[in-house]
Amino acid sequence: MRYYLYCIIYLTFYLISLPVHADLISADLADHSITINTSFSGRDVLLFGSTGGRGDIIVVVKGPRKDFKIRKKEKKFNIWMNNAFIHFRNVPSYYAVASNKPVEELLPAHIRKRHEIGPHEISLDFEASSKEVALQVGEYQSEMINLFQKKDLYFPTHNKIHYRVDGLFRTTLSFPAHVPTGQYDVEIYQVQDG
Repeated sequence: MRYYLYCIIYLTFYLISLPVHADLISADLADHSITINTSFSGRDVLLFGSTGGRGDIIVVVKGPRKDFKIRKKEKKFNIWMNNAFIHFRNVPSYYAVASNKPVEELLPAHIRKRHEIGPHEISLDFEASSKEVALQVGEYQSEMINLFQKKDLYFPTHNKIHYRVDGLFRTTLSFPAHVPTGQYDVEIYQVQDG
């Protein structure tokens, strides 16, 4: 049986600052769909495009959204048990960021949070096993991100955009062998004047 990983490109263009005139961004993928079968061993896909030659570029790729439950083991009566948990809803199962400069240098924290640029900036809906556990949501979110990074499903600063002065840019998106199937959204941001 064959499954298809659709890298449908939704080129959502955001000019973070409002310049006097907006530059047009054109972008495309070398491959728009990836066939996943029993011999699939991962794939790199080239994303390329052009801008008006001004500003910096940030690319954010989000995989199909799913629910994940993160549990914390606790020792009770000399037995390790899964006890406390947080159930995160609607979490990207794949996440990658690429930019021509470090994102922290390009945008302030509140803008990164608003546009979910960076895995710790993703807005998450959750249900906790108790009120006390809900107060530790940041710790559980960090653990979930660490687990995704170990599985090569989250690349917070992995990819580098190669950006030329004439406005042409390119980056390689890596999809591991165990990548979730479904629709992937690609957002491209052009940042001018921070």
